Amino acid sequence: MKKILTVFVLSILFLTQYGHSQNKQTLPLKKAINTLEEKSQYQFFYKEEWLPDIEVNIGNGKPIDELEKILKSTNLSYLKYRDYAIVIANKNDLKMEMSEEDFSSFIKSIQNQKKSTNTLPKKAKKKSIKLYTIGDKVDNNWKATFSGKIIDQKSNEALIGSTVYISELTKGIMTDHEGKFSFSIPKGKYTLEIKSIGYETKRINILLKSSGKLDIKLKEETIMLDELVVEGRKVTENVNDVKMGVENMSMLKIQELPGLMGEADIMSGLKSLSGVSTVGEGAMGINVRGGSVDQNLILLDEIMLFNSSHLFGFYSLFNANILSDMTLYKGSIPSEYGGRLSSTLHVNTKDEYVSKVKGKMSISPISGGIYVDVPIKKKKANLAIAGRYANPTWVIKSFKDPDLKKSNASFYDYNIKYLHKLHKNTELSILTLVSKDHFKLSDEAEYAWDNKAFEVTLKQNINKNLFGKLTYVKSYYDSELTDPVENITLSTGIDYDKIKTLFKWNAPYEHNIDFGFEGISYQVHPGSEQSENNFSELAKEQANEVSMFVNDNFKLKDFSFLIGLRFTSFQANENIESGKENTSYQNFEPRLGISYSINKHSSVKLSYNRTNQYLHLISNSASASPYDIWKISDEKISPQSGNSFSMGYFQNLFEELYHLKTEVYFKSMDNILEFKDFADIVMNPNIESEMFAAKGKAYGIELGLEKTRGRLTGQINYTYSRSERQAPIESDINNGEWYFSSFDKPHEIKADLRYKISPVVIFSTNFIYSSGRPITLPTAAMSHNDISAIPIFEERNNYRTPDYHRMDMSLILKSLKKRQKFESNWILSVYNIYARKNPYSVYYKHDSGNKPGLYKLSVIGSMFPSITYVLKLK
Repeated sequence: MKKILTVFVLSILFLTQYGHSQNKQTLPLKKAINTLEEKSQYQFFYKEEWLPDIEVNIGNGKPIDELEKILKSTNLSYLKYRDYAIVIANKNDLKMEMSEEDFSSFIKSIQNQKKSTNTLPKKAKKKSIKLYTIGDKVDNNWKATFSGKIIDQKSNEALIGSTVYISELTKGIMTDHEGKFSFSIPKGKYTLEIKSIGYETKRINILLKSSGKLDIKLKEETIMLDELVVEGRKVTENVNDVKMGVENMSMLKIQELPGLMGEADIMSGLKSLSGVSTVGEGAMGINVRGGSVDQNLILLDEIMLFNSSHLFGFYSLFNANILSDMTLYKGSIPSEYGGRLSSTLHVNTKDEYVSKVKGKMSISPISGGIYVDVPIKKKKANLAIAGRYANPTWVIKSFKDPDLKKSNASFYDYNIKYLHKLHKNTELSILTLVSKDHFKLSDEAEYAWDNKAFEVTLKQNINKNLFGKLTYVKSYYDSELTDPVENITLSTGIDYDKIKTLFKWNAPYEHNIDFGFEGISYQVHPGSEQSENNFSELAKEQANEVSMFVNDNFKLKDFSFLIGLRFTSFQANENIESGKENTSYQNFEPRLGISYSINKHSSVKLSYNRTNQYLHLISNSASASPYDIWKISDEKISPQSGNSFSMGYFQNLFEELYHLKTEVYFKSMDNILEFKDFADIVMNPNIESEMFAAKGKAYGIELGLEKTRGRLTGQINYTYSRSERQAPIESDINNGEWYFSSFDKPHEIKADLRYKISPVVIFSTNFIYSSGRPITLPTAAMSHNDISAIPIFEERNNYRTPDYHRMDMSLILKSLKKRQKFESNWILSVYNIYARKNPYSVYYKHDSGNKPGLYKLSVIGSMFPSITYVLKLK
């Protein structure tokens, strides 16, 4: 383990040094100036006729310092204009200061002399390039905003990841997930080059008079090109974005990851990320940077989920067919999100208007799915439906365990999304989610849990600088545990209503401000018991949570800032029927992010989050289970609170081919609920008597290297992390000393790689290694009358399970003929390829000779091959 870690760290240090240790270059003056411009955040303006025909030396210092050095041997000097421009001119012509009018005149005088660095083919030069006039009036501003959308010429569908390149400014940008782009540039005439994978390159001229928009249509190429997985975000976003500890992943990328039984699932993507772990196979929920499973806010659009798992965590209830992307905030958490201590997972559904019916059908040995996207009214109304059903009973019965041979399991889910453009600037969306799970373990227990949610959202572009969104959500979550022998059914659940407003304002001086309001009303069902002749129910609990939030994202020279504040007022009535006075809590939650750009390819970032959590998951196991109980904060149970600090270094290498990151974090937590030994939580009206408020801390370092393009892509991550708890001295737990939590895993190594063998064959593999997790085992046993051995427990979490490691592989075979109406794909996958018997837990029991012994429980100890067939209607 130490050798692997040493090699990994030394490799990263070598790459870091390689990125910085560049020798001096001797270049012609013009090329040297262009090189320094690329390395800086400024745009350089000059007349080429002023540059003498000389060669100069440039080093690896700051671009502006190097510029000053090379101009000393000439009659030229430079002047900074505001925060984005460098003017190079004769020393005698430069003023101490330059007005906006002076700068505008200077720009006009040189615009026609700046040539493109890309020479067009002769045939392209002969073609007539159409001129578009942008803006219908001339104002006094020298700069204007040019924006638009890249769309398919036939279907009018947005083309994500397209590139728009302005020749005269040697500046390019990539379209986002809606196909949109935006430039803030000086007014004038420009040549644009627009490219998208699978489409013909298009060149147009624009005359920019004032701010305006232009939608550009691209024609599909007549030859088949290699497909490319494109994400609608800039390749430099990891360096330039002020936020850190943020992971983005598109559904296209997730669908290429190996999954259990060939099913594309968000859980596969999440588990490949640094700082994200689970306690083992068959565990519901994730642990993020040393936090418990209930400390993660999980959102589908604005629907808050309390159990996002199918089949005890082997699948999630997120149907990849209707999703666009996901974002995990584990470091910098915008103030828009609150109510959880450790992280926010925001999964977005597609907002897409199709021009014709599209569909997809998939079938595997245990599951089947269908997806249909229908244009109700062209460009005005759209309906998308996605559904799945799985029944892995035959797989479960194939195990040798006699209890599993008598077990069965199944689940289904479906999503319906309706989009309607009420006006060119106003859109209505309606989303419905329904899911249900059932699992029967022999004759011992029967589990069932289901989610139902309904969301209505109204979006509006109020003006060119202000966007607004209003959302209402109604949601239900219920779970049941049935004992077939005793004929008793236990039920629990939580319902809520939520309303949220969000505004995004492009404020003056390049401030991007988000602000809004969120109100949630909870109703918790802590438990009911139904037998043949009796029904009993614990009193329902109700609470209201009201929050206001604001974020400001802005830049000052080389620094970027994200300053946020969230205020929450939480009121709880633990017993609706009692008529007791409400218990209330009010908290401010400051959020801060700072980024310093060392150069165009590297940055250093800092972040701080203050968070509070008013809902608690009551579970006496390391992993969540379907019957776990949610509990509101009240007069006896205080909200959890946390302070999180993180710092990171980010660098892009070899023209953004590799992304390198190093992040360290520390998190302190208060009022973390821990259980007394042998706690009784089922149908307990005084459940707080079985718990105590503990302190917590988590800290670690995350190292990652990602290859972003080429036939071979993927990432390798290493995480060192610790998660600890401290019980009050009166609890008699570990004598008040710190102990490791049940999900503490010091070392984790993860790798996921994808290799494009050909345009239609993609090979993927992932590997996970992690340290074992702590569990509590007896240190001795005491015999009584030679009948049985009574275990004696001393310290909590005094033993670790063996280390966990697993490798999966998949092969995607795509259709060769791209022009057909239907496209068929085959997915061959192998889960746990070398049949590792990873222990989920270690437990203590007597054998037939009445001697105590330790036994290991492995949920999956076999290799699982699978084949999936996918048929798409294009």
